[in-house]
Amino acid sequence: MASCSDVEELFAKATEYVKRIAPTLGSQDLLEFYGYYKQATVGPCKEAKPSFFSFESKQKWSAWSRLEQLSSTSAKQAYCEKLALIDPAWEEEYETGEAPKLSWVATSCLPNLDEDLAENEKSIFDWVKEGNIEKVKANGSAHINELDESGLAMLHWAADRGNLPIVELLVSLLGADINLKDCDGQTPLHYAVSCDHLDIVKFLLANGAKPNLRDDTNMTPADLSDNEKIKELLSSITCSMN
Repeated sequence: MASCSDVEELFAKATEYVKRIAPTLGSQDLLEFYGYYKQATVGPCKEAKPSFFSFESKQKWSAWSRLEQLSSTSAKQAYCEKLALIDPAWEEEYETGEAPKLSWVATSCLPNLDEDLAENEKSIFDWVKEGNIEKVKANGSAHINELDESGLAMLHWAADRGNLPIVELLVSLLGADINLKDCDGQTPLHYAVSCDHLDIVKFLLANGAKPNLRDDTNMTPADLSDNEKIKELLSSITCSMN
C-alpha cells in the first residue's frame, strides 16, 4: 500500500499533468477529475445545490457531491487511478513533457462543455442546441420526450438557448410534453424563466405550461427570476388558475 507521502506526491504530479492534457479530454472526464480534486482538497461538498438554471454549475455540484463518502486520500488515489486509465504512461510523459500552462484544476472551472463535433457525430440534442430546424424536424419525433445524458429533453435545451422557432417546432409539430421534468424536476418553463427568455415564457404559458410546478428543490419557475415582467406574467397566470 502506498504511503500517505507517496499518494501526495503522485496526486500533485497527476493534477499538473491533467492541466497539460485538459484540452484533449471530454467533458465527462473533466467533470470526474473536478469532483475528485474538490473532494481531495476541500472535503465533502457543503455548497447548496444550484436552484436556478445553471447547467455547468449543476454538473460540477453533482460531480463533487456524489463523492461525499470518500476520504481525502481515497479521492486523491481515485484521481490518479482515473488518469492511469486514460493514459497508462502518464508518469513517464510527465517527466519529459513541458511545464503545463493551463489552469483548469487550480481554478476549479471547466471549459465550455459544448464540444465541436463532426456532423456525423451529432445527436438530435446537438441539433436542437444549434437551432438546426431541418434536422430537428426530420429526426426529432422519435426522441421527442427523451432525456439526454445530462438529464434534459430537447425542449429544455431549446428553452434554455432561447430559440423560439425550435420551441414552437418541438411543441406544435412534434408534440413535446410541455411540462416534462428534467433530472432535477425542472420543466422547460423553469429554464425559460431563469434565462429571461420572455418570448418563450409567453409561448409556453399559452400552450399549457403550468407555472406552479415545483422542482426537486421546491422551486417554482417564478422563484428563479428577478425579471419583473416575467414575474408579473407568471403571477397573473397563477391567479387566473385559482
